[in-house]
Amino acid sequence: VNAVLWTKDREMIKDNHFCLIGPDLAHSAGTERDYAQIILVAIEDAPELNLFKLESVQYLPQALPGVMARMIPGRLWLRVSKTAIKAGMDFALLASALRGLYQEMPGVIGVESIFVNSDRAGVMPFSALASEARIITGRHKRIVLGKNGDYECEELNCEGCEEKPVCDIIREVKVIRRKGRSSL
Repeated sequence: VNAVLWTKDREMIKDNHFCLIGPDLAHSAGTERDYAQIILVAIEDAPELNLFKLESVQYLPQALPGVMARMIPGRLWLRVSKTAIKAGMDFALLASALRGLYQEMPGVIGVESIFVNSDRAGVMPFSALASEARIITGRHKRIVLGKNGDYECEELNCEGCEEKPVCDIIREVKVIRRKGRSSL
């Protein structure tokens, strides 16, 4: 799972901070794990800032020796060689490299990273977050943000849709949010 989320509220982003859920690379070498990478970016108004380029920067760590990234929308595979891990590659270094790439972009004033190196259950909540972000930005395959703020889907048969697990999680999150607002 992968997403780049941006905000103009600088206070929401802990610049140069990263969070790792699960083991670091040295403790998971030789194993396959589910993976989520969420990059949080604080931006300011800059005429040359391209919000679509913010998304593409997250794939550039493959320029690091021994690191390979592959993606399709909403999914990111990261492979790190054992040699790179022995040489010190870890999530802190990956976060630092990503931050450096983002800091080169005009208008970027802060970068925070979240990495989940876990099992499917640990990654799935981030899948809903990434899908919701793609819906809001108009980049989701089937679901769009309707005029009334609800999500609308082009698929007529939910049972046969590959997005059903993600939609179910988004519905659960919306119920939790509504309950939270009604208790205020």
